[in-house]
Amino acid sequence: MIQFTPEGVEMQATDEQLRAARETIERDKLLRLPEFLSPELAEKVREGVEQEGFEDPTADTHKSQFAGLYVNVRHDLKSGPTVDMLNERANDPAFLDFVRDATQQPSITECVGRVVKLFSAEEDFPWHTDADAGRVGDLVVDISADRYEGCSFEMRDAETKEIFTKVEDLQYREATLALISADIEHHILRVTSETPRIAYVGWFVSPDGPQ
Repeated sequence: MIQFTPEGVEMQATDEQLRAARETIERDKLLRLPEFLSPELAEKVREGVEQEGFEDPTADTHKSQFAGLYVNVRHDLKSGPTVDMLNERANDPAFLDFVRDATQQPSITECVGRVVKLFSAEEDFPWHTDADAGRVGDLVVDISADRYEGCSFEMRDAETKEIFTKVEDLQYREATLALISADIEHHILRVTSETPRIAYVGWFVSPDGPQ
């Protein structure tokens, strides 16, 4: 339907596929995007991750509204060409138009993202909404060429606590696009293997989003 490539963003979605994407997100609050990274771009990302390396989240990251809840069990890819390349594609006008249409959030202005390496933990991560800093959606792209175990993703109703969406088998090069609101809680289960999970994580921001 849509794919990040070495050249940029390739949009292949038909009107029928776009309609189905809107319906899926309205029903499940999440859309899976298989083969979201082309094989060629995935290889460039893999090489970049190996060359550029990871570090503990910086002091500025800890202070940021986009710090995330996992700073104590993760490393962030160092600033450099690979993060820039993925952020450039996540903010490509064609891709942002796709996200605006699929999520029915026409005022989305940007995607704020990073590459993270998540290590094994003793407990699953807490439920939360991310409903602040104008965030209305998130993008998670699996870039773990070496496969990990665990790290399923769950979404539930914030009031009833009923789980309505699970992603238990995200594949290498696959992505998810999920809604964010005060009515939706989500979390990830812990990584259970010695092999960490590596992913690009981005948040879509709108001036009309929750503050």
